[in-house]
Amino acid sequence: KERVAFSCEGSKTLNFTSEAPLQTIKLNIVDNNEFGNGDKKIVLQLTNVTGVNLGAVSTCTITIVDDEHPLNFLFNTYTISTVSYFGKEISWEMYITKDDTDMKKIWLNNLSGSFLQMGYGAPSVNYFYGIVSDDNTQITIPTSQEVGLSTGGVNITLEGFTGPDPDSSDIMSSGQSITVNIEDNGNKLVFEEAWGTTAAGDGWWDLYYGGLQMFKK
Repeated sequence: KERVAFSCEGSKTLNFTSEAPLQTIKLNIVDNNEFGNGDKKIVLQLTNVTGVNLGAVSTCTITIVDDEHPLNFLFNTYTISTVSYFGKEISWEMYITKDDTDMKKIWLNNLSGSFLQMGYGAPSVNYFYGIVSDDNTQITIPTSQEVGLSTGGVNITLEGFTGPDPDSSDIMSSGQSITVNIEDNGNKLVFEEAWGTTAAGDGWWDLYYGGLQMFKK
Protein backbone atom coordinates (compact mmCIF):
# COMPACT_ATOMS: atom_id res chain seq x y z
CA LYS A 1 0.00 0.00 0.00
CA GLU A 2 1.39 3.38 -1.05
CA ARG A 3 1.65 5.74 1.89
CA VAL A 4 0.83 9.43 1.71
CA ALA A 5 4.02 11.49 2.06
CA PHE A 6 2.56 15.01 2.00
CA SER A 7 -0.56 17.09 1.63
CA CYS A 8 -1.08 20.48 0.02
CA GLU A 9 -2.42 23.21 2.27
CA GLY A 10 -4.74 25.69 0.59
CA SER A 11 -5.11 26.44 -3.09
CA LYS A 12 -2.78 25.05 -5.75
CA THR A 13 -3.40 28.11 -7.95
CA LEU A 14 -1.05 31.09 -7.77
CA ASN A 15 -2.21 34.61 -8.61
CA PHE A 16 0.64 37.09 -9.15
CA THR A 17 -0.12 40.81 -8.92
CA SER A 18 1.96 43.96 -8.55
CA GLU A 19 0.87 44.08 -4.92
CA ALA A 20 1.67 40.39 -4.35
CA PRO A 21 4.57 39.45 -6.65
CA LEU A 22 5.64 36.57 -4.36
CA GLN A 23 3.36 33.54 -4.13
CA THR A 24 3.82 30.26 -2.28
CA ILE A 25 2.42 26.74 -2.14
CA LYS A 26 2.60 25.13 1.30
CA LEU A 27 3.16 21.41 1.67
CA ASN A 28 2.62 19.56 4.94
CA ILE A 29 4.92 16.56 5.37
CA VAL A 30 3.25 13.40 6.67
CA ASP A 31 5.61 11.48 8.98
CA ASN A 32 4.62 7.79 9.14
CA ASN A 33 7.23 7.07 11.86
CA GLU A 34 8.35 3.97 9.97
CA PHE A 35 11.73 3.20 8.42
CA GLY A 36 12.06 1.49 5.08
CA ASN A 37 9.83 3.55 2.81
CA GLY A 38 12.80 5.52 1.49
CA ASP A 39 13.09 9.12 0.42
CA LYS A 40 10.28 10.58 -1.66
CA LYS A 41 10.74 13.11 -4.46
CA ILE A 42 8.04 15.63 -5.33
CA VAL A 43 8.13 17.51 -8.63
CA LEU A 44 6.13 20.75 -8.62
CA GLN A 45 5.33 22.06 -12.09
CA LEU A 46 3.61 25.30 -13.03
CA THR A 47 1.12 24.79 -15.85
CA ASN A 48 -1.77 26.59 -17.57
CA VAL A 49 0.00 29.92 -17.15
CA THR A 50 -1.63 33.14 -18.33
CA GLY A 51 -0.19 36.64 -18.23
CA VAL A 52 3.13 35.62 -16.68
CA ASN A 53 6.46 34.83 -18.29
CA LEU A 54 7.91 31.83 -16.42
CA GLY A 55 11.29 32.00 -18.07
CA ALA A 56 13.38 28.84 -18.40
CA VAL A 57 12.44 27.20 -15.08
CA SER A 58 8.89 25.94 -14.45
CA THR A 59 9.55 22.95 -12.19
CA CYS A 60 10.92 22.44 -8.69
CA THR A 61 12.01 19.11 -7.16
CA ILE A 62 11.65 18.53 -3.41
CA THR A 63 13.07 15.52 -1.54
CA ILE A 64 11.31 14.26 1.59
CA VAL A 65 13.97 12.41 3.59
CA ASP A 66 13.08 9.23 5.48
CA ASP A 67 14.10 10.48 8.94
CA GLU A 68 13.75 7.07 10.60
CA HIS A 69 17.06 5.84 9.13
CA PRO A 70 19.04 4.24 12.03
CA LEU A 71 22.10 6.40 11.18
CA ASN A 72 20.14 9.63 10.86
CA PHE A 73 22.08 11.04 13.85
CA LEU A 74 25.23 11.08 11.67
CA PHE A 75 23.80 12.68 8.54
CA ASN A 76 24.95 16.24 9.05
CA THR A 77 27.73 18.76 8.43
CA TYR A 78 30.91 18.60 10.55
CA THR A 79 33.51 21.34 11.10
CA ILE A 80 37.23 20.73 11.41
CA SER A 81 39.95 23.11 12.63
CA THR A 82 43.41 21.58 13.00
CA VAL A 83 47.12 21.89 12.24
CA SER A 84 48.32 19.54 9.52
CA TYR A 85 51.45 17.41 9.65
CA PHE A 86 53.15 20.15 7.63
CA GLY A 87 52.38 22.81 10.26
CA LYS A 88 49.61 24.51 8.29
CA GLU A 89 46.47 25.66 10.10
CA ILE A 90 43.42 24.55 8.16
CA SER A 91 39.64 24.66 8.69
CA TRP A 92 36.91 23.19 6.54
CA GLU A 93 33.54 21.42 6.55
CA MET A 94 32.77 17.76 5.87
CA TYR A 95 29.28 16.30 5.57
CA ILE A 96 28.02 12.73 5.90
CA THR A 97 25.29 11.23 3.73
CA LYS A 98 23.68 7.81 3.58
CA ASP A 99 24.20 5.05 1.06
CA ASP A 100 21.12 4.20 -1.00
CA THR A 101 21.50 0.42 -0.66
CA ASP A 102 23.52 -0.38 2.50
CA MET A 103 22.17 0.85 5.86
CA LYS A 104 25.58 0.60 7.58
CA LYS A 105 27.50 2.38 4.82
CA ILE A 106 27.96 6.15 4.83
CA TRP A 107 29.64 8.66 2.51
CA LEU A 108 32.04 11.28 3.89
CA ASN A 109 31.91 14.20 1.49
CA ASN A 110 34.75 16.74 1.40
CA LEU A 111 36.83 14.68 3.83
CA SER A 112 40.03 16.09 2.35
CA GLY A 113 40.51 19.67 3.52
CA SER A 114 42.88 20.52 0.66
CA PHE A 115 40.63 19.14 -2.06
CA LEU A 116 39.40 22.38 -3.63
CA GLN A 117 42.74 24.09 -3.11
CA MET A 118 44.53 21.49 -5.22
CA GLY A 119 42.75 21.93 -8.53
CA TYR A 120 39.69 19.72 -8.30
CA GLY A 121 36.68 20.68 -10.33
CA ALA A 122 33.44 19.24 -11.65
CA PRO A 123 32.59 16.47 -12.28
CA SER A 124 35.13 15.09 -9.78
CA VAL A 125 33.74 14.54 -6.27
CA ASN A 126 35.64 14.40 -2.98
CA TYR A 127 34.04 11.56 -1.07
CA PHE A 128 35.05 8.34 0.68
CA TYR A 129 32.87 5.61 2.14
CA GLY A 130 32.93 4.22 5.66
CA ILE A 131 31.17 1.40 7.50
CA VAL A 132 29.44 2.02 10.84
CA SER A 133 29.78 -0.67 13.52
CA ASP A 134 26.73 -2.62 14.67
CA ASP A 135 26.66 -0.70 17.96
CA ASN A 136 27.02 2.68 16.16
CA THR A 137 30.19 3.61 18.09
CA GLN A 138 32.82 3.46 15.31
CA ILE A 139 33.30 4.14 11.63
CA THR A 140 35.92 2.19 9.67
CA ILE A 141 37.15 3.86 6.48
CA PRO A 142 39.03 1.49 4.13
CA THR A 143 42.33 2.88 2.88
CA SER A 144 43.47 3.05 -0.76
CA GLN A 145 40.13 4.45 -1.90
CA GLU A 146 40.36 6.69 -4.96
CA VAL A 147 38.02 9.66 -5.17
CA GLY A 148 38.38 10.53 -8.84
CA LEU A 149 40.56 12.82 -10.89
CA SER A 150 41.73 16.38 -10.40
CA THR A 151 41.42 18.78 -13.29
CA GLY A 152 45.02 17.87 -14.04
CA GLY A 153 44.13 14.17 -14.38
CA VAL A 154 45.83 13.01 -11.17
CA ASN A 155 44.44 10.15 -9.10
CA ILE A 156 43.76 11.08 -5.46
CA THR A 157 43.97 8.25 -2.91
CA LEU A 158 43.10 8.03 0.81
CA GLU A 159 45.93 6.64 2.95
CA GLY A 160 46.18 5.82 6.64
CA PHE A 161 48.86 4.88 9.18
CA THR A 162 48.95 2.16 11.82
CA GLY A 163 49.34 4.76 14.57
CA PRO A 164 48.70 8.43 15.33
CA ASP A 165 52.17 9.68 14.26
CA PRO A 166 53.22 9.28 10.60
CA ASP A 167 56.90 9.37 11.64
CA SER A 168 56.64 6.40 14.01
CA SER A 169 53.99 4.19 12.38
CA ASP A 170 53.66 2.28 9.11
CA ILE A 171 51.46 3.29 6.23
CA MET A 172 48.44 0.99 5.96
CA SER A 173 48.20 -1.47 3.12
CA SER A 174 45.13 -1.91 0.95
CA GLY A 175 42.37 -3.60 2.93
CA GLN A 176 43.23 -1.95 6.24
CA SER A 177 40.98 0.75 7.68
CA ILE A 178 41.17 4.07 9.51
CA THR A 179 39.14 3.98 12.74
CA VAL A 180 36.87 6.86 13.70
CA ASN A 181 35.23 6.89 17.13
CA ILE A 182 31.67 8.24 17.32
CA GLU A 183 31.20 10.24 20.52
CA ASP A 184 28.42 12.27 22.12
CA ASN A 185 25.69 10.69 19.96
CA GLY A 186 27.46 11.68 16.75
CA ASN A 187 28.22 15.26 17.74
CA LYS A 188 31.93 14.48 17.79
CA LEU A 189 34.09 12.23 15.57
CA VAL A 190 37.68 11.34 16.56
CA PHE A 191 40.21 9.73 14.18
CA GLU A 192 42.49 7.23 15.94
CA GLU A 193 45.16 7.00 13.24
CA ALA A 194 47.06 9.48 11.10
CA TRP A 195 45.66 9.84 7.59
CA GLY A 196 45.79 11.94 4.46
CA THR A 197 45.47 11.96 0.68
CA THR A 198 48.17 11.37 -1.91
CA ALA A 199 48.46 12.36 -5.54
CA ALA A 200 49.87 9.65 -7.79
CA GLY A 201 53.58 10.29 -8.18
CA ASP A 202 53.34 13.68 -6.47
CA GLY A 203 53.48 13.00 -2.71
CA TRP A 204 51.03 14.07 -0.01
CA TRP A 205 48.35 16.64 -0.68
CA ASP A 206 47.24 16.73 2.93
CA LEU A 207 48.29 14.75 6.01
CA TYR A 208 46.98 14.81 9.59
CA TYR A 209 48.01 13.30 12.91
CA GLY A 210 45.78 10.83 14.68
CA GLY A 211 43.40 12.36 17.18
CA LEU A 212 41.88 14.76 14.64
CA GLN A 213 38.39 15.80 15.80
CA MET A 214 35.32 16.79 13.83
CA PHE A 215 32.30 18.47 15.43
CA LYS A 216 28.71 18.48 14.23
CA LYS A 217 27.77 21.94 13.02
